Amino acid sequence: MKNIAYSFLLLVFVLFGGLSGTASASDWKGVWKVSDSQGQPFYITLLAGGTAASNLEGGIFGTWTTSAGKAVISWGGGWHSVISHDGGASVKRAYKPGSAMDGTPTNTSDAVKVDQVPWR
Repeated sequence: MKNIAYSFLLLVFVLFGGLSGTASASDWKGVWKVSDSQGQPFYITLLAGGTAASNLEGGIFGTWTTSAGKAVISWGGGWHSVISHDGGASVKRAYKPGSAMDGTPTNTSDAVKVDQVPWR
């Protein structure tokens, strides 16, 4: 009887994502160091309520959500960014306004989660 109970709990854990390997929203929250098309670093901050902020171009804002295990960011100017885990690394892909997010990105860079945006 005890083995059946443990088996049932393990099954529930797996079915409801305990071992799914898919990134949840809490995995994406925080500050990410990425680079622009010229290789210049900037930071993207993803907040718990779905707000996104960046220090790019003096400060831009948008919203973010998760889709297919990725963080999808919609910026006010029509750009979109996607942060995903590819193998052992995280990657940021940026798409200019009007570009399909399943096509070739306008820019790609490493994405590294950091503790905070450093003061300049």
